[in-house]
Amino acid sequence: SSDGYGNNTEGQSPNAGVPPYVTSSSAGASHGSIGTVGHNSPSIIDSSGIEFYVRPTYGNQNQPSEKGSKSGNAYGANGKNGGGYIKITTTDTLTLDGEIRSKGLNGMNSPAQSYFGSGGGSGGSIWIITNIFNGSGSLIATGGNGGGTQISRKGGGGGGGRICVEYTSGNINDI
Repeated sequence: SSDGYGNNTEGQSPNAGVPPYVTSSSAGASHGSIGTVGHNSPSIIDSSGIEFYVRPTYGNQNQPSEKGSKSGNAYGANGKNGGGYIKITTTDTLTLDGEIRSKGLNGMNSPAQSYFGSGGGSGGSIWIITNIFNGSGSLIATGGNGGGTQISRKGGGGGGGRICVEYTSGNINDI
């Protein structure tokens, strides 16, 4: 598992890294898919003058090698890391009957007002290259849930990561 080992800034929420004492919840981080907006998430304006609340996706879907990104802070609740990067290469057979995970961490509740929460970190990357791929296990690169206790004021969820499996033969119907 590489859950929570991602600290990429490319898909980071707009208010990640700013002091966590803003009176709002924050957006989830992006990676393979876009994170969602949290309650009253702050926006930023990019160099071309476009305002946005969540960052766009990044990384290569055919060669996923990027870590997930950190979510934004929210009213005393620090943002959470995304998933890390896992690459497995073998010239033989890979049998997966367990799980390989690179999940973003869940946002946390604000210690000052628990109905606000930080966003979830984005999922990381899993890249497998093998000759034969079998098994009934799982590959997971999901984003974390937003923190906060009140639905209308929660932080946004983190976007999913990227998974790529390159194989010559095998039975992956169960994975």
